Amino acid sequence: MNDRPALMAAIIAHPDEDTPRLALADWLQEHGDEHDRARAEFIRLQIQSAKEPDVKTRRAVESRAKKLEEAHRKAWLSPLRKIDKQLVGSGPGPRTEFTRGLLESVAFFSSDFLRKQSQPALADAFATVGVEALALFGPAERYEDWCTCTSIRWIAALTFNGGAAALAKIGRSPHCAHLGRLAFNHESLTDAGLKQFAKQSETSKLREFTVSGEVGHTIRGRLQRPGFVRSYTVIACRYSTRSASPVGRPRRSGWRTYLRTTA
Repeated sequence: MNDRPALMAAIIAHPDEDTPRLALADWLQEHGDEHDRARAEFIRLQIQSAKEPDVKTRRAVESRAKKLEEAHRKAWLSPLRKIDKQLVGSGPGPRTEFTRGLLESVAFFSSDFLRKQSQPALADAFATVGVEALALFGPAERYEDWCTCTSIRWIAALTFNGGAAALAKIGRSPHCAHLGRLAFNHESLTDAGLKQFAKQSETSKLREFTVSGEVGHTIRGRLQRPGFVRSYTVIACRYSTRSASPVGRPRRSGWRTYLRTTA
């Protein structure tokens, strides 16, 4: 019996917890091939490294993990490489790093992601490889299509271009209900759009909400209200210092981050 998809689903549902990842490592160790057993050790090492206080021990753990990745990376990522070799290069890069045993993120142009012949393979690849985040680039209008793709069920975080309409669609999509993090960049987002999202969203597990763009006073006010959404614990709002009424007065231009823990 192949329990790997169920174990990966548990990780996606609880991305901040180590226990589901260690359960996957145990399964890979017991049921997998040579590459899977190496992945099992790799997962345990990366989890250990993330919590190890001793610098010397942490470096030794990271060194062993690096050797495993160098030897088995190609096999681990082969399901994604079969779809698009550009997704994952031959070596670690900004979009292909592993974090606590899973691939940190992959990025697509919307048109490539939406190829019908790729969707079943993508869902299987995400479930096999283990991908935490998906970044989509391209025309914002395509959100009507990609937020209904079943492969999104296999990622825990989503970055996209789109305004209030896209946010509302994501909030109502059953394929996006499990998402723990949303990040988007669009200047048309309004306070009304955020209000609608807060009222209708089914993304009850969302814990981080990141907005990049010209964010005005009313939007920040909505984000800062304690009842913004049901069960968010952290809201992250990145806003441009060119905003008409920035929170505080940053000393230099660029992006700043506002984090808030709700009750």
